[in-house]
Amino acid sequence: MIYGPIDVNFYLETVNGTIVILLATALAFLSLYIVQQKQALKLAWWKCLTDPPPGIALALPMAAIKAGLVLTRGTLWAWREFGGEQMTGWQLDLVLTGTAVTALGALSLVRVLSRARFGDWPWIISAMLVVIYITEKSIEQCLA
Repeated sequence: MIYGPIDVNFYLETVNGTIVILLATALAFLSLYIVQQKQALKLAWWKCLTDPPPGIALALPMAAIKAGLVLTRGTLWAWREFGGEQMTGWQLDLVLTGTAVTALGALSLVRVLSRARFGDWPWIISAMLVVIYITEKSIEQCLA
């Protein structure tokens, strides 16, 4: 296959836009599922968050991951679509917030999926690896 000049912006905008649309749709249906399960089981919101039944326990971190990715990728899509020059402070804040929400959701998902068989170690080790990675990258940035 022969390609002409590659417009990276086109591909990045298209990929991010596509993922935002699909994840936002999945997030809407996950949210609907959580609300319907809460009502069907007559659970208080606090119970859904602190001691959820298995379906809600799995859906909550999946929803957090999707919300974080929609925030991150949506911000990146808008930034690239409408200029792509220097990212503003509030755009970077949205990307970092979305990344934090995604990371917490992923840690929670690891916890839900592994806790019964392996205890708390998988999500604790994952969190420690992330802290080590961020620390290493921060030191690298400071020394640059």
